[in-house]
Amino acid sequence: MGERRWTRLLPVYPLWLLAGALGLWLLATLRHALLTALALYYVRGSAARGWRAGFCDKAGIVAAGLAWLVFVMATESYLREGAEKGLLLRRSALVLGLEVLVIAVAHLSLCLMPVPRPAWLPWIAAGLELVIGLALVILSRPAGLFRQRPRLPRDAAGTRPHSP
Repeated sequence: MGERRWTRLLPVYPLWLLAGALGLWLLATLRHALLTALALYYVRGSAARGWRAGFCDKAGIVAAGLAWLVFVMATESYLREGAEKGLLLRRSALVLGLEVLVIAVAHLSLCLMPVPRPAWLPWIAAGLELVIGLALVILSRPAGLFRQRPRLPRDAAGTRPHSP
C-alpha cells in the first residue's frame, strides 16, 4: 500500500516546482510593475521620495519573499491532498492558472504606463497570458459547474411538463 501511495504522489512535486518557479516570476513581474509605477508617479526627481521608494522596494521584497514561502508550503499540501483524492490535475490547473492571471494583470499594468517600449509585443504577451490563465482556471472547474439542468422527460403527448 505504501508504494502505491508513493507512485500517486510522484507527479505532485514537478507541478509543485513549476508553481514555485511561476511564483518567483510573478514576484519579479510585480516588483517591476511597482518600481515602474513608483518611478513614474511618485519619485519624479525628488531625492527624499527616491529613498522612500527604495525602502518600499526592499521591504516589499522581504514581505513578498515571505508570502512566496507560505504560498509554496501551502501549495505543496494542497497538491498532495489533491493527488490523494484524484484531483491533482484540476488543483494544479487552478493554482497555475491563478498565478498566470496575476502575471497577466501585472503585465497589462505595465503596458498602460507611459514608458517607451515596442508598440504591440507587450500587449500580445499579456493577452496570451490572459488566455492561458483563463483556460487553466476553466479547466480546473468542478465537473458540474457549467452543466445544463437535466431536462424533464416528455409525456405521452410529446410535451414536457413544467417543473413545480
